[in-house]
Amino acid sequence: MFAIYKKEQGKWTRGLTMGALATGLVFGALWLAQHPLVAAGNSLKLGSQGQSVLVAVGVGLWVLGGLYLAFWVSYLRPRTGDFFIAVEGEMKKVSWSSTKEVIGSTQVVVFTLVFMAVVLLVVDVVFCELFYYIKVLQYSPLKALFGGA
Repeated sequence: MFAIYKKEQGKWTRGLTMGALATGLVFGALWLAQHPLVAAGNSLKLGSQGQSVLVAVGVGLWVLGGLYLAFWVSYLRPRTGDFFIAVEGEMKKVSWSSTKEVIGSTQVVVFTLVFMAVVLLVVDVVFCELFYYIKVLQYSPLKALFGGA
C-alpha cells in the first residue's frame, strides 16, 4: 500500500510536486474553514470559538484525504512516477542561460517594448490629428493635451 515506485529516481520532481499539492491543500483548508458560507452554516458550536464540530472534522478529513491523494499521485502511482522520472531526466539535459545572458535579453526586451510604445503613440497622435483635420474626429488630441479647444 505504501511501497514507493522506483524510490531512488525522480526525487526532486516528486518532492516538489508533493510540496506544491500539500501547500494547495493547506491554503484550501484555511479558505474553507473561514469561508462565510461555512461559518454561517455552523449549528453545533464548539466552545467559545464558534466553530462547528462538523466543519472541523470535514476540513480535517479533506486535508488528510488530499494529502494521501497527493502522496499517491507523487510517489505510489507508476504512471506518474515514470513521468516525473522522465521530466527530471530531461531537466538535467537543459542548457540554462547564464545570468549575464538573461540580463542582456531582458534589457533588449524592455528597450524594444518602450521603443514600440513610443512609436505607436506617435503614429496614433498623427492619425488622430489627420482625422481631426478631415473632420472625422470632433477634437484634436494635441489641442486637448496642450491647452486649447
